[in-house]
Amino acid sequence: MEYPGWKIYLRLLIDDYPLVVLAKDNELRFISEGYYQNIIEFLLPLAEPGEDFVFESGSTRVESIHNQLHQAFVSGQEFGNGVIYFQLRSILGHDVAIEGAEFQQEIERYQQRTGYPPTEPFWYVSPNFAGWDGCGHYIPQSSINKIIQVTQQIKAGELNFPLCVQLFSEDEWDLRFGWAEVTGFVPSVLRKLETIAADYMQFFANQGHLYQPNLVEPCRTKLLQELDAVGLLNCEIPESVYSQLMGTYPHLRRCVDEAEFLWMVGDMPIQEFDLSLDWMVFDPLYPVGIMDDVEFRDTPLESLRERALATFRTAQLEQPETLRMEIHGNQYQLITGWEGGRIKLLNSIELIS
Repeated sequence: MEYPGWKIYLRLLIDDYPLVVLAKDNELRFISEGYYQNIIEFLLPLAEPGEDFVFESGSTRVESIHNQLHQAFVSGQEFGNGVIYFQLRSILGHDVAIEGAEFQQEIERYQQRTGYPPTEPFWYVSPNFAGWDGCGHYIPQSSINKIIQVTQQIKAGELNFPLCVQLFSEDEWDLRFGWAEVTGFVPSVLRKLETIAADYMQFFANQGHLYQPNLVEPCRTKLLQELDAVGLLNCEIPESVYSQLMGTYPHLRRCVDEAEFLWMVGDMPIQEFDLSLDWMVFDPLYPVGIMDDVEFRDTPLESLRERALATFRTAQLEQPETLRMEIHGNQYQLITGWEGGRIKLLNSIELIS
């Protein structure tokens, strides 16, 4: 996840519960991610007295209760006011017997982690406000106490953590809690690919003002090799990958997008097709988002591409040359160049009379 204005200082797993430490100037912020985010971020501030806060839930407005919540938390008392509810709950016999229940799942998770069934109570929190409606969760009392202890250590500048704490790298964290868990693509790999894609895409800025086939070729070759190596070439790209790339990796997303479309058009590995990736970047197959295959097959853009391919194949070039063709009453120059040891179509330029 991105946290604008903040730098991720530490990523910790405490008793298998996530804690992220953000830093900005001399300020620290403690957050969590994933399934347990709400309960951890709710309980953490209650460990210490603090300024009273105000929140709203529908037509209900609750003010000045932080210290009440803090006192209930440190004393293990049940608290409920119709908006917030939490309690320190002991395990009862019927809890263990309810197969599939959320509490039972937490009991099993505890036993898998420790090797023995829990005898300690669990916190149950249902903060029914700020979009958390229905998000009540359980967490062992000892685990939240350890999380609180670790946050206090970090605030004091002490980074010698107990054995229950695991320190994660960005890639390890994303594999556990981020998009990489779904796609397999970790941030370090995507950042490298984004840099390579940006080097390639710079030639197409300002309507290709900097574009020169001989300068683009090595950047394009490197990009295609890297995409092929990680399995992002000559295949259908899952939507989860596009979601992961959106925003953070814009140049990579565009290149993956156009390479997938090129593979679809050629119906063969793009290395063997007569159109270069450059063509797709100059004239996207889907100029305004994704369209159904049936919709674009008979458009003028498709006709231009097919006529250009026919002209190029008829020429049977042995060296890159500029070709001429006419379609729909318009004259075009066809730019050709090397790619992977083959001469390919790179771009079409309409000639204005």
